[in-house]
Amino acid sequence: YMEQTESNSAPGPGVDLLAALDSHFSERLVMTGSDGARIACRIGGTRGPVIVLLHGISSGAASWLPCASLLAGHARVIAWDAPGYGQSTPLPMSAPTARDYAMQLAAMLDALQVRPDRIVGHSLGALMAAGYAAHAPAACRAG
Repeated sequence: YMEQTESNSAPGPGVDLLAALDSHFSERLVMTGSDGARIACRIGGTRGPVIVLLHGISSGAASWLPCASLLAGHARVIAWDAPGYGQSTPLPMSAPTARDYAMQLAAMLDALQVRPDRIVGHSLGALMAAGYAAHAPAACRAG
């Protein structure tokens, strides 16, 4: 039995972060193909360039909240839970490559009907971004 006091009943800082995620960087599921594959992503902002944020190992889309909060006033920010993370369907192969992740990223962006102006990745996300840049349709490459 733990007695409730004012000091231990006040919401902690995590509650504010969860509220910000829900209200300003909410999660949505995107179907990426006829096979039922889905990608969970968070989207913030409504205008300006499209900036795609790719997380690294042991992370997820929500980890980008501080960065997305700064960018969302001037850009449309999209952060995904990579295949196999969060509610995103894992890739079917046992040892996916950066290109495999890049192809799923392209499928998600197609489903959202957006073309990225910038892609930012850290750790494994940087490898995914490089894979996307190397294999993106010509229309997506800077020219």
